[in-house]
Amino acid sequence: MGMSLRIRVSCDSARVLRQFEIDMTKPIRIAVVGLGKIAMAEHLPAIDRSEDFELAFIVDRHLGDDGNVPAFKTLAVALESDIEFDAVALCT
Repeated sequence: MGMSLRIRVSCDSARVLRQFEIDMTKPIRIAVVGLGKIAMAEHLPAIDRSEDFELAFIVDRHLGDDGNVPAFKTLAVALESDIEFDAVALCT
């Protein structure tokens, strides 16, 4: 029997509310918000190295879409997308 965790996420600026469950037997899908020096040098490589995590999408206002990972200019737009995620790393 797998573990699950219920989460409720809201973003007032986007008026978005999501409820979902995390299946703890699968990799945790992480969204990274803010791609500064530390996020690029530490956070993204750590996510990439681990079998426990998967990069769901990234948010950065200066970022262009390279096609490898979904990219958004704002968190509000990302939350309105259909991309599923389990956690957010705020790296701003």
